[in-house]
Amino acid sequence: MSLKKLFRVLLGIQFTLGVGLAILTVSMFLNEAELSRSQRIHFQSYLRADELRQSSDDLTRLARTFAATGKEEFERQYWAVLLQDLPAANGSASGGKGSRGRRGGAAGRAA
Repeated sequence: MSLKKLFRVLLGIQFTLGVGLAILTVSMFLNEAELSRSQRIHFQSYLRADELRQSSDDLTRLARTFAATGKEEFERQYWAVLLQDLPAANGSASGGKGSRGRRGGAAGRAA
């Protein structure tokens, strides 16, 4: 094989590897963007699940306290928590437990 043919073969291989590397690099950046988006969605889901759990705990505690004591203040707090969390249950971005904080709202008043 002549030196000219060998050079062309090696140049062709190098060009093919360069194109393959460019394709893999673009693919990697697209995959990273999708991963970042997925992590953001996962974290938002975690936050919403935690809000739901906290609201459920608050409602359960208030209902039990009302049933045990019969004091109307616990019933009022129960309905306040329930009505405050309704916009979040309907998918609204505002309202809900996120604006009251983790242990704020009815949880702090009834304890």
